Amino acid sequence: MFVESPCYIYNHIYSNKSKWHGDLAKVACRRHMNKSIKNTIKKIAKDYLKEEKGELKQAVYIKLDTEVIRWFRNLGPGYQGRINEVLKRFVAEINQQEPSVLALAQELFSQYYTKCFWHMKSNLIVTEAMLPEIVKGLKTYGGKSGYMEAIKLCQ
Repeated sequence: MFVESPCYIYNHIYSNKSKWHGDLAKVACRRHMNKSIKNTIKKIAKDYLKEEKGELKQAVYIKLDTEVIRWFRNLGPGYQGRINEVLKRFVAEINQQEPSVLALAQELFSQYYTKCFWHMKSNLIVTEAMLPEIVKGLKTYGGKSGYMEAIKLCQ
């Protein structure tokens, strides 16, 4: 929902002490302003309000297969939104898988600490950037069982 009044925009933005509360927001409350300035301020405020809700979208150009576009268009109006939803679900699924790999790596780090990772801090939190080092330690010093666990981390 967007309110047209520039004074509302000023009050909302200034009261939240956002990054827009400076001179630009003060200009929004003036009664007599150039139409282009007024529209620019409305657009900035609208984008700011969307950003607060996490709804900000960016226009991009991508090439998709004809069959894919045809399939989405046959579902009716709003095919771009459906494509966006499919991509968001894909990203969410990928993001859910990554923590399980990190959790396994953390568990293996604790389990094989004395055998493979004695040179690291014992309370180390494993991050994605550290996965290659964990795999290398398991393969090098973990014996057959460590090597097999390293393979699981690589899949």
